[in-house]
Amino acid sequence: MKPIARPDGGQYSVTFRRGAGTTPPPAHSIEVTEDGNVAIRADGKSLKMTQRDARALAKAILAALFGVITVVGGAGDAEAQAKIVPTGDLPGAAEADIQGWNPFLALTSTISLTSNSNVVGQVDGFSTLFGVGVTGGADFVKDKHLFRGTLAINESFARTPVVDEFVKTNDVVKLEGLYNYFLTKDLGVYGRASIATSLFPATDVRGVETTWVEKNQVDPTMPIPRNENAFRQRLAGSFAPFSIEESVGGFADPIRGDKLNLSFRLGMGGRHTLADSVLLIDDDGATPEVELLRLANVHQLGVEAFAGTNGKLAKDGKLTYRAGLSLLLPFVNNDASSRSATDLMRIGFEGQLSVNIYSWMSLVYSVAVTRDPQLFPDGQELI
Repeated sequence: MKPIARPDGGQYSVTFRRGAGTTPPPAHSIEVTEDGNVAIRADGKSLKMTQRDARALAKAILAALFGVITVVGGAGDAEAQAKIVPTGDLPGAAEADIQGWNPFLALTSTISLTSNSNVVGQVDGFSTLFGVGVTGGADFVKDKHLFRGTLAINESFARTPVVDEFVKTNDVVKLEGLYNYFLTKDLGVYGRASIATSLFPATDVRGVETTWVEKNQVDPTMPIPRNENAFRQRLAGSFAPFSIEESVGGFADPIRGDKLNLSFRLGMGGRHTLADSVLLIDDDGATPEVELLRLANVHQLGVEAFAGTNGKLAKDGKLTYRAGLSLLLPFVNNDASSRSATDLMRIGFEGQLSVNIYSWMSLVYSVAVTRDPQLFPDGQELI
């Protein structure tokens, strides 16, 4: 049996004893007696547990490993959660990449349970929120060639006393591949492709009877009825919207270090989003109905630019950051309103701050903001 490490760098010895025995146990030991009881000794102190207590403690430890404290921030897309990650940093954080294939995997788990009884401003009842996430992939490095492939899945669902069924609150699936060919140590060419969608249908569920209408783009005074005096309205089906992006160009990595890494990309980018079956809530509080806005299919080709940075804010590497800003100026597009390329410019920002608590757990705060005007009718952009 392998020894168990102690916090001070030493090791616990694990023994199984029959009867009382005559040899005193070591100063640091985990002893399992014949009747199944457990005794833990450390620095002259001892803790004894029955077999039942030991099993309860083991269950509590497992629950703690998978339990997560969720902190809700002010930003709509901001979240904080405990993240279970493999030992060490994810690929890309190290100074140099390892030759050959290097797979990686990160798992996230979120759960929140709330019970309200006679709380001012709250509905009495039990609320549940849970979520799971998977980020996996592999890097391949050989001489001047670098390939990074990632798959990210994030799902979360909630149930409240008002809506007594689980409704999805987050549903993102993204597959991405990036190829770099280094002409010099800091310069090269790249090719990138990605697919993004949602796994499950989206439904607006209400606790009271509601009427939904769709905004009429031809005659705004005549909304299109969708559902009357109902509790549910389908907004999108599975795998909708569905986006494909691809780009080629040149890149530069002028600064590489533990505290700061800078990366730039400039090239040609194409983007296709199938979204004409998706309805978005754009409610007017002055009307009794809930207004819905239909999105549009988008096909774009233009100049793509990206600037990103990442690094470690602490010497021990326990505090890391990552941020990126991307732009797409689509001089070729299918916009029905014939808006200019600058009016249709797509802007995206992502940021992440991670605090490593243990070798297997980190606290991660992330935010993502996207401006995508061509999805919306002219003059009705929501961001």
